[in-house]
Amino acid sequence: MKNKISMLMLKPKTVNVLFMLLIASLPFVNKFSKLIAVLFLIVFFKFIYENRDFILPSMHKLFVYSFFALIALSNILAGTMLQNLKQDFYLAIFILIYYATNYFIQKKILTLSTIVYAILISMTIYMLDGYYQYFVGYDLFFQHPFNSAIGITGISQNRNLFAFASLFYFVVLLFLALEKKEKSFWVYILLLSSAILILLTFCRQIWLSMIAITVIVGLFKYHSFSLKYFLAAILSIVVMVLILFNVPELHHRLVALEEMHSSGRIEYWKLLIPHISEAPIFGHGLQSPIRDIALNGKYFDYAHNLTLGILYSLGIAGFVFYIVFIYYFLRILIQCKNKILKPYFFATFIALMFIQQQVGGSMLIHKFIGPSIMIFLALVTSYCSSETFVKKGNLNP
Repeated sequence: MKNKISMLMLKPKTVNVLFMLLIASLPFVNKFSKLIAVLFLIVFFKFIYENRDFILPSMHKLFVYSFFALIALSNILAGTMLQNLKQDFYLAIFILIYYATNYFIQKKILTLSTIVYAILISMTIYMLDGYYQYFVGYDLFFQHPFNSAIGITGISQNRNLFAFASLFYFVVLLFLALEKKEKSFWVYILLLSSAILILLTFCRQIWLSMIAITVIVGLFKYHSFSLKYFLAAILSIVVMVLILFNVPELHHRLVALEEMHSSGRIEYWKLLIPHISEAPIFGHGLQSPIRDIALNGKYFDYAHNLTLGILYSLGIAGFVFYIVFIYYFLRILIQCKNKILKPYFFATFIALMFIQQQVGGSMLIHKFIGPSIMIFLALVTSYCSSETFVKKGNLNP
């Protein structure tokens, strides 16, 4: 029986099913999504234990070990070691998901098609549920009510998280619309629907991210555009402008964006910045802002700005790690020889790191955003770099 269980756990099909369930369940941020993540990592550990073929490159090893040593030191100096153990554990899970995804892709167990289909199937269902919530008044999965002042929240009960999930859906559809031309009509309908859905979440950080991705990909691909793509783009812009100016709450959010209304973020940053100098080298410990700083009596889970959050929580030492991290992936993307995937990966990285992460949920803390970005970064590493995490001669399952 034990051998049968072991064989089941090591089947490539098991990995694919678990990974697709992981993609589908992450937006829920509940016990089921956590269970799937744990099972996915258990299978990963079983694979590397049985095959003895996982490699952690020396620079990765140095970075990861040093980063967690810094977190431990920062927490000890701030006197928050025990309080932050749970969050440190979650961060370790996020990073393990990155390496597990890289490993299974390089073993050719996970493929880009699997990942694309997982996002397409799950997010198409969630998109329809979001529209159902908008028109009927509640979503089908959890009966979350629609609030016209908040926007579509769908399965996540939070517009920012639902919009974040929808952004990856938008990128996948944009890729299919431009690269898989034989299916472009239906893909275009879904692409436009996903863009409208993002608008109706009222999430301005994802609006800007979506625009940035569209513009950057357009700059990469404009030379190959035919007349039908320009006509489709013009039609999409007209439709979205009409929606913007005919949904009062949506227009109000647009005006707030133009007036730089930040929903309290700028005010919170002004409170946060002076405290950075209190512990400039090693910071106040991971996830500290919730304990120390409140805006009008409200404590934030994170700084809503990854750069400021790292400077406050981990100090200048943490900021150095952050710069190395950004440099590592930017270099991979700039040097990427995969001409098909490069525009989409590059655009998404810029949108995530320089827009969403600077005004939204932190990849170091949030249990949906963190794993989602790690999976995306694993795709970047596996498809755009020569970095290997599998011993030579063991690349096939």
